[in-house]
Amino acid sequence: MQNGDAPATKKDIEQLTALIEKTETGMKALIEKTETTLLTEFWKWARLNDIKVRSVASRTADFDERFSLLEERVADLEHRRHP
Repeated sequence: MQNGDAPATKKDIEQLTALIEKTETGMKALIEKTETTLLTEFWKWARLNDIKVRSVASRTADFDERFSLLEERVADLEHRRHP
Protein backbone atom coordinates (compact mmCIF):
# COMPACT_ATOMS: atom_id res chain seq x y z
CA MET A 1 0.00 0.00 0.00
CA GLN A 2 1.22 3.47 -0.84
CA ASN A 3 0.17 6.70 0.88
CA GLY A 4 -2.36 4.86 2.98
CA ASP A 5 -4.38 3.71 -0.07
CA ALA A 6 -6.41 0.56 0.33
CA PRO A 7 -5.71 -2.28 -2.10
CA ALA A 8 -7.84 -2.41 -5.23
CA THR A 9 -11.09 -4.27 -4.91
CA LYS A 10 -12.68 -6.59 -7.44
CA LYS A 11 -15.06 -3.75 -8.35
CA ASP A 12 -12.11 -1.38 -8.90
CA ILE A 13 -10.49 -3.91 -11.23
CA GLU A 14 -13.76 -4.45 -13.14
CA GLN A 15 -14.20 -0.69 -13.58
CA LEU A 16 -10.61 -0.33 -14.77
CA THR A 17 -11.06 -3.26 -17.16
CA ALA A 18 -14.25 -1.68 -18.56
CA LEU A 19 -12.46 1.65 -18.99
CA ILE A 20 -9.56 -0.03 -20.80
CA GLU A 21 -11.96 -1.91 -23.11
CA LYS A 22 -13.88 1.31 -23.84
CA THR A 23 -10.61 3.12 -24.60
CA GLU A 24 -9.45 0.26 -26.81
CA THR A 25 -12.73 0.29 -28.75
CA GLY A 26 -12.46 4.05 -29.20
CA MET A 27 -8.87 3.78 -30.39
CA LYS A 28 -9.76 1.05 -32.89
CA ALA A 29 -12.56 3.21 -34.29
CA LEU A 30 -10.23 6.21 -34.54
CA ILE A 31 -7.55 4.15 -36.30
CA GLU A 32 -10.12 2.74 -38.73
CA LYS A 33 -11.45 6.23 -39.51
CA THR A 34 -7.91 7.51 -40.06
CA GLU A 35 -7.06 4.60 -42.35
CA THR A 36 -10.24 5.15 -44.34
CA THR A 37 -9.52 8.86 -44.70
CA LEU A 38 -5.93 8.23 -45.80
CA LEU A 39 -6.91 5.53 -48.30
CA THR A 40 -9.68 7.72 -49.73
CA GLU A 41 -7.32 10.64 -50.25
CA PHE A 42 -4.63 8.37 -51.70
CA TRP A 43 -7.18 6.90 -54.12
CA LYS A 44 -8.18 10.41 -55.26
CA TRP A 45 -4.54 11.34 -55.80
CA ALA A 46 -3.79 8.09 -57.62
CA ARG A 47 -6.80 8.54 -59.89
CA LEU A 48 -5.75 12.07 -60.89
CA ASN A 49 -2.15 10.95 -61.31
CA ASP A 50 -3.28 8.07 -63.55
CA ILE A 51 -5.20 10.49 -65.77
CA LYS A 52 -2.11 12.70 -66.08
CA VAL A 53 0.13 9.74 -66.88
CA ARG A 54 -2.24 8.47 -69.56
CA SER A 55 -2.38 11.93 -71.10
CA VAL A 56 1.41 12.19 -71.22
CA ALA A 57 1.69 8.64 -72.59
CA SER A 58 -0.78 9.50 -75.34
CA ARG A 59 1.15 12.62 -76.31
CA THR A 60 4.42 10.71 -76.20
CA ALA A 61 3.02 8.01 -78.48
CA ASP A 62 1.96 10.68 -80.98
CA PHE A 63 5.39 12.27 -80.79
CA ASP A 64 7.11 8.90 -81.25
CA GLU A 65 5.03 8.22 -84.35
CA ARG A 66 5.81 11.64 -85.86
CA PHE A 67 9.50 11.25 -85.00
CA SER A 68 9.61 7.85 -86.69
CA LEU A 69 8.08 9.34 -89.83
CA LEU A 70 10.69 12.10 -89.83
CA GLU A 71 13.49 9.55 -89.43
CA GLU A 72 12.15 7.64 -92.45
CA ARG A 73 12.00 10.83 -94.53
CA VAL A 74 15.55 11.79 -93.55
CA ALA A 75 16.77 8.28 -94.35
CA ASP A 76 15.06 8.45 -97.77
CA LEU A 77 16.69 11.85 -98.48
CA GLU A 78 20.11 10.54 -97.46
CA HIS A 79 19.75 7.50 -99.75
CA ARG A 80 18.80 9.75 -102.68
CA ARG A 81 21.82 11.97 -102.07
CA HIS A 82 24.26 9.03 -101.78
CA PRO A 83 23.24 6.41 -104.35
